[in-house]
Amino acid sequence: MPLTTLTLDDKPFDFDIAVDDANRYINSIDAQDKVAPSYNLLMQTVKPEQKDDLKKVVLIDGKPNGFLCINIAGELNKQFSGAVKVSLGKPSTSQSE
Repeated sequence: MPLTTLTLDDKPFDFDIAVDDANRYINSIDAQDKVAPSYNLLMQTVKPEQKDDLKKVVLIDGKPNGFLCINIAGELNKQFSGAVKVSLGKPSTSQSE
């Protein structure tokens, strides 16, 4: 899969993310931990030479900024939903006898 580029604070970051990475990320999220899986996804998929620069953006006092990490991970994963439109509707009711 080609690299995915996201711009953070006017600086482009390239991520080498595939559907397997996205699936591992989703599987690693649980009710008690959403920040660490998001941060790990970013660190595991950003180009190695950009890792230190990305840490400067997403870490505050050496700790991941949870909202920012989750937001960036969500943007990366949008590409895997494809062009499928998902909508909620009521089931059709038919009057059968």
